Amino acid sequence: MPIAPITGKLRKTLITDIAIAFGLGIGGGYAYWYGIHVPVEQKRENLYAKLAREKQQKQCTTSLSNTHTFSDITHVKRK
Repeated sequence: MPIAPITGKLRKTLITDIAIAFGLGIGGGYAYWYGIHVPVEQKRENLYAKLAREKQQKQCTTSLSNTHTFSDITHVKRK
């Protein structure tokens, strides 16, 4: 009783291995992107937005303090 030859075993294993590799690679990529990369970028964007707001507020307050009121102008001595 001869043993039947194993045909297509390599091809099935290769296709399975490639499918698993692609699946794990894509899954790992999504996990990294949405689990690590996007939250870090969001924190960075929030920090830069906060710094820009603070800088703008600081510039507004300094520009307001540099403006002269009407009473300041009337007390200027004329020649």
